[in-house]
Amino acid sequence: MTIDVREIIINTAAGSGARIAAIGIVLLTTPVLINHLGGEAFGLLTIVAALPAYAGLLDFGIGAGLVKHFTEYSKYGDLSEYGGLVTEYSQYKDLNGVRQVMTLSLSVYVLLGIVLTPIIYLLAPDVVHLLKMPEEFSHTIELSIVIMFLFVIGSSIGGVFTARLISLHRMNVTAVIGLLGQIIYAALVFAVIPISPTVLTAVWLNVVPLVVTSLISYAAVLRMDKRICCNPLRISGSLIRKLFAFGGWMQLNSLSALVNLEADKLIIAIFLNVATVTPYQIGNRLASLNRIIPFQMLMALMPSATMIQVDKTRKEDVEKFYREMSRYLMLITLMLTGFTAITADRLIITWIGRPYPQATFIVIALGFSFAINNLTGGGTNIVQAAGQPRYETYYAVVSMLLNIGLTVALAPTFGLAGILAGTIIGSSIGSIYFIVLFHRRFGFSWFQTMGNWLFRLVATTVLACLGLHFLQAWVSAGWSASRWAGLILLSMYGIAYLICFAIGGILFGFWSDNDIEVSRRLMLKIAHSRRR
Repeated sequence: MTIDVREIIINTAAGSGARIAAIGIVLLTTPVLINHLGGEAFGLLTIVAALPAYAGLLDFGIGAGLVKHFTEYSKYGDLSEYGGLVTEYSQYKDLNGVRQVMTLSLSVYVLLGIVLTPIIYLLAPDVVHLLKMPEEFSHTIELSIVIMFLFVIGSSIGGVFTARLISLHRMNVTAVIGLLGQIIYAALVFAVIPISPTVLTAVWLNVVPLVVTSLISYAAVLRMDKRICCNPLRISGSLIRKLFAFGGWMQLNSLSALVNLEADKLIIAIFLNVATVTPYQIGNRLASLNRIIPFQMLMALMPSATMIQVDKTRKEDVEKFYREMSRYLMLITLMLTGFTAITADRLIITWIGRPYPQATFIVIALGFSFAINNLTGGGTNIVQAAGQPRYETYYAVVSMLLNIGLTVALAPTFGLAGILAGTIIGSSIGSIYFIVLFHRRFGFSWFQTMGNWLFRLVATTVLACLGLHFLQAWVSAGWSASRWAGLILLSMYGIAYLICFAIGGILFGFWSDNDIEVSRRLMLKIAHSRRR
């Protein structure tokens, strides 16, 4: 089984570029929301935006497996009767299977919207009371919860079309569509929020770009597939069982991930106060850079991982694929983790316009936690592609239970520090458990696939961080705290950090011959394009 490296690079670059641009838009809009809504109202908006996501878990895990299932039917059709061993896929290609997956998933989301919307409306007052929201915001929050639930349903429907495009290696298309939605949202925030600075207005502003991007994604899929749906009554029972059996495990994974990423906000609101959610969200967004950007590479690799798992005749191919995927994933992760940790203060001041000491602490703490968790990225991608998501579920549930138990136990005594400590400990133990489990299951040598490059990468990151720390201590004192000065400084720091990272990679032997050759070819290509 050969992997189209060019497609992976294009999709990863497109997805990462659009994601970086989207992050830039978020960085621009967040200060506007905080300054016009106020710290408490922004904290409420953050909680409201997180709550309905739990309702999105009721799709029985279908959404999480769509790229895999679309890829299988697009390339190979239903492989269950062939034992997973295929050498020539054209005769098994089954576009009717693609239509059945599309129809089933869309039907599930529409039914969920019809059935659950009234229930969400009735339960919204109880949710507001449970979270001890301020009385003056109660009606607004109740209505916002309903709107955000409908937003989740709409996002899920649009996500079906996005998954289909990704399965066709068209992440470049999805990246452009997603970026367009972000631009529309940013324009609305800058134009509307100063006029109507309310939580409800901020919630409604999410709906417009969702409608636009969903319609564009639908049109793109329709143009490629011509016909995208089938008669729901003709969906095969085996396909339904296959999707729901796979989805059951993915559902637990999604629940665990959601709790690990979002539960802290609710616990902070319950045990501390709503206002503390704002610095937490600021720090969380910066720390999440080392999850969001590497995740683009995993999305681009999922179709290829699915294909390489279909043909299981060569274990060494899978092992090599896993090693290289993990290596580059952690390279991006640790580069971002180190830079955001050292420059956290300057990043926050430049972004928000004033310091948030709590947010700085949160950036460092969560960045460390996310970096450890990203070690599981390559393995989870492979077990999902192999149709064995239960191995991811084992560690996800362990992380979730430890996270909830420790944060609730530590919050009353240690406050925010206890909540963060519980999250870090739970996530780290769960991640290590998965790595051990994965390597035993597939018979991979930990040192050969991860250990022999990871310690070199960590040493490289530490060296780059030390260099940046001393540079920052030497330079920052003489600069003003204005945002323009901050942007100039961050640009200088970024260049210096990359130089230190490159040198560290050489000193500690992290860079491989292939890395050097790829870099050489890239430089030659850039030089050639400039001459033209």
